[in-house]
Amino acid sequence: AVRCATEGASVFVVSRTRDHARDLVDRITANGGKAAWAAADLRVETEANAAVGAALEHFGRIDGVFSVAGAAGVRLARSG
Repeated sequence: AVRCATEGASVFVVSRTRDHARDLVDRITANGGKAAWAAADLRVETEANAAVGAALEHFGRIDGVFSVAGAAGVRLARSG
């Protein structure tokens, strides 16, 4: 999200955790990027639909969607 915003994209962040979404958007906008957020559990259809609606209301369109789940940047090794 940060990289896309740095390169000029408007970014709409959706996270199950309000603090996570808000913190990421704050980082983006502090560096001059355009971003907004919503808290939603995307496994719940009504919440997913509401998040899409919020993105459309805020930016008018959606050009791409990226889903990143559970990425912590930690390298894990398989044992056994």
